[in-house]
Amino acid sequence: DEIGYDGWRLDFVRGFWGGYVKDYMDATKPYFSVGEYWDSLSYTYGEMDHNQDAHRQRIVDWISAAGGSAGAFDVTTKGILHSVSTQLDGFNNFSSNLLSVYRNVPGE
Repeated sequence: DEIGYDGWRLDFVRGFWGGYVKDYMDATKPYFSVGEYWDSLSYTYGEMDHNQDAHRQRIVDWISAAGGSAGAFDVTTKGILHSVSTQLDGFNNFSSNLLSVYRNVPGE
């Protein structure tokens, strides 16, 4: 009997070059692989910068170094959404109708 797998979920890929991942992916031929490239967003005086292109580009560069053999979670967008949700009271209040269309459907 063998224990199989369909893919890889790679933690802390910021800690190693994407080319190494390509070597592993070429050797194991997974159906799917994704890396977690956590990095800090850009801030100025404690406020998140509007332009996070450099952050996103670091993730894209890692994917390119991996030769497209692995994707990466979009932690740039996750970070932006998290920052927005903690700054706006309407999004922080879970009883708010701003959060969901579903909450405004009669009978739901």
